[in-house]
Amino acid sequence: MINFRCLMITMAMFFYSPVFASDLQRGAEALEARELEKAIEILMPLANRGDSEAQFLLAEAINRNEGSEAEDALKWYLRAAQQDHPEAQGVVGLHYELGIVYETSTDKANSWYFAAAWGGDAMAQYKVGRLFETGSGRPQDFTKAVGWYRKSAKQGFAGAAYRLGYMLRRGYGEPENDEESAEWLQSAADNGDEAAMRELSEMYRTGEGVKVDHGRADQLVSAAREKEAQQAETEEAIASTRAILAENIAALAQDRYSLGMQALFSGFYDIAQREFESAAADGHPKAAYQVARLHLNGTGVTQDYQAAYQWFARGAKLGEPRSQWIVSEMLLLGTGTESDITHAHMWANVSAANGISHGAETRGKAEQYMTKQQIMEAQMLARICIESSYQVCG
Repeated sequence: MINFRCLMITMAMFFYSPVFASDLQRGAEALEARELEKAIEILMPLANRGDSEAQFLLAEAINRNEGSEAEDALKWYLRAAQQDHPEAQGVVGLHYELGIVYETSTDKANSWYFAAAWGGDAMAQYKVGRLFETGSGRPQDFTKAVGWYRKSAKQGFAGAAYRLGYMLRRGYGEPENDEESAEWLQSAADNGDEAAMRELSEMYRTGEGVKVDHGRADQLVSAAREKEAQQAETEEAIASTRAILAENIAALAQDRYSLGMQALFSGFYDIAQREFESAAADGHPKAAYQVARLHLNGTGVTQDYQAAYQWFARGAKLGEPRSQWIVSEMLLLGTGTESDITHAHMWANVSAANGISHGAETRGKAEQYMTKQQIMEAQMLARICIESSYQVCG
């Protein structure tokens, strides 16, 4: 089975100078050994010289390094992807699909997946196979799906091996082939794919592509249940860790907000701004509101209505009612942003629902210039905004 990562590095050795190739290998080895700071130190100069493999490895090291920002890793993934590095292209596609750093974009995700798939990335080949199997954003085509799954499965991607075995068993995309189906399902099962274990157990009970073996079928079911239990345990541990991290982040943000308020009352506006911005970055709604007020009033900073609007908008999406009302006023008047009467009405409605009496007044002012259709649209947007916890607000 081909190890695409090793192949890429080995091929690179033939094209680089001995010193460059040696550094690239040392960087890769440090990454493999999880000596992340060392890997970053070695790979950074190579990446800055424009080498796509070094850029990808550097992104991997930054991504795994605790305390690093996702944006820093993505910057190097993107640089490598723009130089046609298949794995980097696949990772950029995943960022767009999941909405990590970027806004979620199915079209951009798929575009990067196709580029990565043609370059030989197994994960992207699986993703493209899924697109054709499900008909997502393009005509459904089982034949193409099977073709892409086979490319990915040959590189050891378990999910692709499972889908390939599943489709071959049913004659989707190619004539039914139980023997080959069982082989791919076994490959996926060997790599821990729970669904493949269950599918293959059925085949051992019915004798499709394999000899009837109820004992083997029972073993596969047992292994699938054990895998399922392990996954549930892992997910529970992850959820617990996330909850603890969220509590710690919230506590730290509150501490920074309190420091900011003390600095504000004492007239240390630069310190107040720094603490408020840090707390807002960790999701503190009132901190975002306070930063916005500094910019709106020119307190300790140059008065800047655009910056004020951006911070009020951040506070609004964090659920801060006063920010929601002020955003509605700024949208109505076109202060710091373009006038948008529909969204002014929406945010006024949202703020009123959250107890801001001025919100109803702003909503009334907006309605003087709106058609019934616009009012209905704004009301619908407000409902969606509230139901999405202010994340989908038009």
